[in-house]
This record gives sequence, structure tokens and C-alpha cells, in this order.
Amino acid sequence: MYFIAKTADNIESNDLVSGFADILKRFGPSQVRALVANVPVDLPFDPDAYFGSSAGRPRFDLVLAIHLYDKAGVSFLRTVQKAFEETYASHINLGSSWIAFGQRALVFDQDQGIQFDPGRQPYIFGN
Repeated sequence: MYFIAKTADNIESNDLVSGFADILKRFGPSQVRALVANVPVDLPFDPDAYFGSSAGRPRFDLVLAIHLYDKAGVSFLRTVQKAFEETYASHINLGSSWIAFGQRALVFDQDQGIQFDPGRQPYIFGN
């Protein structure tokens, strides 16, 4: 997940998405399974839990979900991130933008006959 805060409204979020996708293509997107762009829209509820929260905290204008095939894609993505931030440095608040890496887990796979097993589930220590 790449959380991006703009410096001002001097560029559209769609232009940043296109710019990121173009840079991704330039480096060869073979490590990327999918790129999903999330931007704030007018909603019947307050989206601050996702795009920003209490006063003084950054408000994100764009959240990119970049799905990699495997861990080998992390260094590739860091190269793309660096090129993107250099290209769009005047439009991005680099001090408030950040990227986080996580790994999804397969809980069960119906196609392969792997059933849910509560014994394999994570738990919170101390509870």
C-alpha cells in the first residue's frame, strides 16, 4: 500500500496514477500482479478512517494498492517508487507519504480442498 499526500491541488490524482503506471511500465511490470488506485470521493459517511484521521495527521489524496507476485518484487517496487518520487517531487508531500508492505495469507482454498483450520490462525498474545 502506497499512501500519497499531495503538496497542493496543483495536480489531479488521476495524473499521479497515470504517472505511476507509466513509470511502472518503463521498468517492466513483470513483478506486479495488479495496481489498484483509491481516491477520496464524496461519500455518505466520513472516509477519514482510511484517507486521514484526526487534526494534524496527513490526509492522503491517493492510496495505491500494488499487488506483487512475491517478495522478489519489493526491490523492484522500491526502484519504481524512487523514480516516481523524483519525477513528481514538486507534487508529492514526501514527508507525509509512505509505503507499507504486507503479505497476504491463504486461510482456505476451496479449489484445492484446503479447509479452514482454526489451529493455524494467528492470535494476539496476552488475550
